[in-house]
This record gives sequence, structure tokens and C-alpha cells, in this order.
Amino acid sequence: MAKMLLFITCIIEAVALSQGQQYVTSEAGWAFHKVLVTGAMTNTNVKKACEAAGMSLPCYYSNDECYSGVHWTSDCISYTAVNGECRTPFVLANALCGASPDHGASCRPLDDIFVYYPYRAYGDSAWGTDYDTTTYGLNGLDFKDKYALCTDFDNCVSSPCNSGGTCEDRLYGYSCYYSNGHIETHIDACDSNPCQNGGSCHAHNHGQIFHCTCPYGFVGETCQTSE
Repeated sequence: MAKMLLFITCIIEAVALSQGQQYVTSEAGWAFHKVLVTGAMTNTNVKKACEAAGMSLPCYYSNDECYSGVHWTSDCISYTAVNGECRTPFVLANALCGASPDHGASCRPLDDIFVYYPYRAYGDSAWGTDYDTTTYGLNGLDFKDKYALCTDFDNCVSSPCNSGGTCEDRLYGYSCYYSNGHIETHIDACDSNPCQNGGSCHAHNHGQIFHCTCPYGFVGETCQTSE
């Protein structure tokens, strides 16, 4: 019965991905995904899309130390700058396509992806790229029905598969693929360590749903807010 439930869970996840979620790349311990947004590509809608997908939110800058945290907020994940670069579109473009003078606009995997950009001069607009026109810095208010950049902890970063197995990150878990055709899928919403500031994670519904027990002084779904 447990194996059947796991199989059904994998099918559900695969369907969800085909309906508007797609893995992009992994950097600094985080797996980045593109998630389809319905409506204008505003910061508000980008954030809602990530939350609805059960993922975290990357900002334009990687943490509050990059450029004095001007375009980063505590709602966003914090990750270590990669090769001295801490602007998220640049980090991903360098990882996927090599050094790019056009902020990733010539990197096909980043086509139509918009990044949460707080305190931008263009109101609530997220920051986007268009591969076809090699244009970067698109104002989200001028576009709709594109993709939000979302992320979750890269469950393959610890190399959890046995010797010879190839790890593939999944939302709430990972799969191990072996040369003999054997596949092992592990799903646990707590594997991504979603609870912040010392919160304890508790998984339910066969590992697909979690809730956090927060320490004194912190509240929120992931204990992210100080009282």
C-alpha cells in the first residue's frame, strides 16, 4: 500500500510539473524552478506563484549583504554569492550558459522567467528576460502569463544516493537512478529544512505536507518572522 501511495505521489508531481513547473538548475545548495504565473508579472504574483507551488522565493539579489540589501527582503531565501556574483539572474546565467554580457537574456533556459525584485523603481514589476529579443530587465507590469523564478532546497546536495546512483532533485524529496534501471524515490517535506530560526519540522500526508513548531519569539509558516 505504501509503495502504491508513493507511486501515485510521483505521478501527481509529474503532472504538476507538466502543467507549469520546470526545473532550471541548482546553485549554492538551492534548486531553482520556473513556475507559470496567471496574470501580470508583478512581484505580488511571482511571490504567490512560488508559495502556491510550495516553494521559497529568491530575490534579485542573493542576500542582505549584496549591494547593501537594496533589492532583498527577509521574505526571500539567502544564499552565498557564487564566484563573486550575487545577482540571481547573473548567477543562473553563468551556471547554465557561461559568462553573459546581457544579464542572461541570451541564455535560453531563462527565457520568460521573472525574478522577484523588491524596491524596484518600476513599482511592483518583477525583473524578466526574453531570449527571442535578447532583452533583459523587462518590467513585469508590461507582461502576463510568464514564469516566476522559485526555489527549494536542493535535496541532492548531500549526495544521498548509494554508490553509482544519479540523484535528481524533486520538490519535497529526491530520486536515485541506477544503471540497472532501478529507481528509488524519497519524498519528505521536511528534507528541505523549511523551518527557520530553530523551528521543528513535522511531515504529514505521506511526507507531502509539513508544519513548523516555532521557538519562542518567532511566528509564521516557516518561523520566518520575529515577534
